[in-house]
Amino acid sequence: MSAFEKEVEKLINDDSFISYFLRKDEQDIVYWETILLTQPDKKPVVAEALNRLTQMNKALKDVERQRAVDRLRKAVEMQKSELPVIETVWQKISWHQKYGRRLAAAVMTGLLVVSALYFYRPSEKSPSLSKMTTKEGERKSFLLPDGSQVILNGGSQLEIMAGFNDNTREVQLKGEAYFDVTKNSKRPFIIHTSTMHVRVLGTAFNVKAYEDEALDETSLIRGEVEITLTREASGKTYLLKPLQKLVVNKELVARIIHTQNDLPDSDQEMVKLDSLRQSRLIDGLTETAWTENRLVFENETLSDAARKIEKWYGVEVEFKNQSLQHLRYTGTFDKQNIEKVLEVIHLTIPVLHYRFEGSGKVIFY
Repeated sequence: MSAFEKEVEKLINDDSFISYFLRKDEQDIVYWETILLTQPDKKPVVAEALNRLTQMNKALKDVERQRAVDRLRKAVEMQKSELPVIETVWQKISWHQKYGRRLAAAVMTGLLVVSALYFYRPSEKSPSLSKMTTKEGERKSFLLPDGSQVILNGGSQLEIMAGFNDNTREVQLKGEAYFDVTKNSKRPFIIHTSTMHVRVLGTAFNVKAYEDEALDETSLIRGEVEITLTREASGKTYLLKPLQKLVVNKELVARIIHTQNDLPDSDQEMVKLDSLRQSRLIDGLTETAWTENRLVFENETLSDAARKIEKWYGVEVEFKNQSLQHLRYTGTFDKQNIEKVLEVIHLTIPVLHYRFEGSGKVIFY
């Protein structure tokens, strides 16, 4: 058996991959869409695995159709013939015996939805979207009408502006999103936030612009982006190279607007050009770890960590002991529940204690 065939068999025997195909779990969808975005060499293997699952899906639909006919004819006889009908269909697919029953079980319980090939092979007739939102604790992966792919982090909103894909492709972002933009030199792709306008032709990058956080960031993974700050944030234009990021201090911008002071002679305090961080904890970048369902804290204050936990798990975090907010924590979690995360943080910082109040609030004391 070739290495390619082994990889295909591994995928169609993987519970997470089957869940991705079935569109069953949002985290699995985001995880596998991210694999396709960040590891293009995996596309042929993924495509073949999806193709085989699609064939199985078709066979299972044929079974269901036959069952419906049998049910109309004679319910009792259908019950007796149900298993032989399934076995007959299985015999038409030589590789079903290892993997088919797992897929069948999901289908029989109503979990099968549209094929994952919709995302892998974008259709020109993408859904008509005007606004996509995520709750805190939720992440979504979807296609824009031009075929560009977006992963939207928790507590975020992406609005597609009128005339999208006419002369330009413009969106408004509140929160955080990872973009892999379809290249089109005639129609620039522009993301608007409260402090910056990010203009691209075709590239992959991350934009973070939460209204309740002090800093806005644009992180470039590959390609090239041009960032023009709003007039209040100096109005300057910056050109990012791969593995660079631009950080804007919104609190300083707000103070300037509130006091009606002139911009400082140097905007270094307000705008910072920096390099992306190769995480010491994971094999990848800190700025995009969230797209792989990894919760990463890199020497962060507990105050910042608490805001990240709120968005990640959809809870409210309250400090009863304010002095805890300035303590720093470093750690990473891969698909862990909130109880496990808090337990590990407590073991690392013993002076931090926590308790739950109801299902939606955590107290740090």
